[in-house]
Amino acid sequence: MKVFSLLRKNEMFLLLRILFLVKLFTMKRCCSDQSCVIFSNAAQSDQARILALNASCYLKAGGHFVISIRTNCIDSTVPAEAVFESEINKLRAEQFKPLEQVTLEPYERDHACAIGGYIMPQ
Repeated sequence: MKVFSLLRKNEMFLLLRILFLVKLFTMKRCCSDQSCVIFSNAAQSDQARILALNASCYLKAGGHFVISIRTNCIDSTVPAEAVFESEINKLRAEQFKPLEQVTLEPYERDHACAIGGYIMPQ
């Protein structure tokens, strides 16, 4: 996967995983340095917003993200592909630049993983 080649480019990197599933962003910044990579596995209906809020605080400009998208947690009445596309569009609106998206079938049904950059230089 591309994400591992992205990680190898930086000998020193910080990896921050979003562990909290809260919908309100009230956590203060606890790290002195911003991360190069952020991973989101928040099974919430607004997981793109949660990633965006945390990236604005914890992810440096030009950093990368990995997000696990679970369609059943977002909207189980819409086809999975439509949910994936909607989440990718939400990420684009929040200054993310998705580089790659893969579905996790046949291992996980209606799941996808997307990687990309955040506030990428022109």
